[in-house]
Amino acid sequence: MTRADATFRVVVSAEARRFIKERMDGRDPVDDSARLEDVEVLRNTNREDCRAGVEAAVAEFSAYLDDAVWGDVRCLETRTPSVGSDTNRGAVLYLFGGGFIVGGPWEDISKTAPIADGLGGPVVSPFYPLAPEHPFPAALDASVAVYRAMARRHGTSRLAVVGESAGGNLALATVLRARDEGIEMPAAVVALSPWSDLRSVGHSFDIDADPTLRREGVRNAISSAYAGSTGLNHPLVSPLRADYTPGFPATMLTTGTRDLFRSLQVRLALQLQAARVPVVLRVWDEMWHVFEYYREVPEARESMEEVVAFLSSSILSPTVAT
Repeated sequence: MTRADATFRVVVSAEARRFIKERMDGRDPVDDSARLEDVEVLRNTNREDCRAGVEAAVAEFSAYLDDAVWGDVRCLETRTPSVGSDTNRGAVLYLFGGGFIVGGPWEDISKTAPIADGLGGPVVSPFYPLAPEHPFPAALDASVAVYRAMARRHGTSRLAVVGESAGGNLALATVLRARDEGIEMPAAVVALSPWSDLRSVGHSFDIDADPTLRREGVRNAISSAYAGSTGLNHPLVSPLRADYTPGFPATMLTTGTRDLFRSLQVRLALQLQAARVPVVLRVWDEMWHVFEYYREVPEARESMEEVVAFLSSSILSPTVAT
């Protein structure tokens, strides 16, 4: 049986400790992020909260952003000076997070820019439709359409699918549906703290120690907004419940000991392992949900370097074992 490769980082940076203290000290006693009456306000607030990190990443990598259309879906392509016209460098389909109700490709440049720079290939992120206006399967339909178009252009051996949180859910679901529709699967999948089970149950939800995410904010209202009339147990709504047959691509999962979704990552790694899928589980001590957003924290940079190394070994050197 394929063994899950698990790594634990045990030295926590001073920057991370300061981030945790400031966020935990400033947490509201009651979380109201599940209130969807003013979803546009939530989206605008989220965008402004990401602005400083996005602008810093653009400057750090000299990133430039292009509007593009793949599979009739509007996308944002992130490129850096290292990205050339050689399609053999590979490409990445990247799916942003935000609980399926907020976020967009621009907000995730802190992750797409280092991936593009490290791989030397473009990162394509679709503006998939958001809930509650567009429940399941609208977002999945869009991501599969983009994947199909990218597979035709780049070939699947030079293509990876990456996503974070809700986008990690979509990354898994996109590859599962591609498999079910007879589309060749990509070379690799990376999911940063994927929300793989919308029922949101497990020990980490009971602890509720995440400085950036509260359990009340992901249960009931948000999960129902995305699922719509489809049950939360549907394997493409909650990919943790899917059948991962042998042949699913090598997969990397990242999480932290404070991550609200940590229990999901452990269960997902075991699910992949049981299906004989090569899986790498990276667990970072004291880190929180998708800590890779915050490049001012050294662990975020280190994690993204590991992600790029994993993708490089899968796309640029596919014969190298991961």
